[in-house]
Amino acid sequence: MPQTKCFFDIYNDNVEVYIMIFFNIPIWIMFIYNLIIIILAIRINSNFNSSLYSIYIYTAILAVCLIIPSLVNIFKIKSIIWKTIDLSLGSLIGFFNSFWYCYQALTDRLVFENGQFIYRIKENSAEQELAKI
Repeated sequence: MPQTKCFFDIYNDNVEVYIMIFFNIPIWIMFIYNLIIIILAIRINSNFNSSLYSIYIYTAILAVCLIIPSLVNIFKIKSIIWKTIDLSLGSLIGFFNSFWYCYQALTDRLVFENGQFIYRIKENSAEQELAKI
């Protein structure tokens, strides 16, 4: 029986069911779990506006990078354009998250005053942490 490097038999008629069970469903379970945790964190930390904005951006990046590829795979869209978008979003999810994380860390420290960007160094170590939560 020919197989790929994973345990799926590519010639089996049920391979799509296996992919759904072992790939798509766990991803969506983690997405829903993270969304619930984010909502609970927002309720607890409702006074930290900048951290809430970051949480929403991270969730939006995750949603866009997971929803479009899932729809392409579920509805079996054959268009080369959508397949390219599917592959690129799946590959770039880490890049988008790291880009936003670095962008946010930089914009927290840059201030535009008198026509110049000034790099502001925070006063204590608690303010210097990159994580907002």
